[in-house]
Amino acid sequence: MEQSWFSSYETRQWTLHKVPFASNDKKDFDSSLKVLGDTELLVCGEGSPLAESRWNRSRSLEGLLFYDVEQLLAMDLDTVYGVDEVGILTNEWKGHPVGSLAMSIFKGVNEEPRCLTICIAKM
Repeated sequence: MEQSWFSSYETRQWTLHKVPFASNDKKDFDSSLKVLGDTELLVCGEGSPLAESRWNRSRSLEGLLFYDVEQLLAMDLDTVYGVDEVGILTNEWKGHPVGSLAMSIFKGVNEEPRCLTICIAKM
């Protein structure tokens, strides 16, 4: 029996922080983030043909982040928000250790004050 390519994906556990654009928390986050390129971590949607192709070649989803699945299932958000950046923390930020996976999303950009939501995956 062949395994579905998507069934092997495991969501992460996230902590979410709403951070105003013009805040020290946002400046500290920006200076603590090493943005990852597609060769380090491919960020895509669940329906990505590239992800399915990678599965067909390697039978692995390592190195992939499905932003929509993470937001809807793991973060329990009401909708999928666009992704600003995905990276690794190079400095501790709000108690999260160096090396933590971080994703900033556009939840909060239409609020006052304008915010991003910073999502940190638990290690």
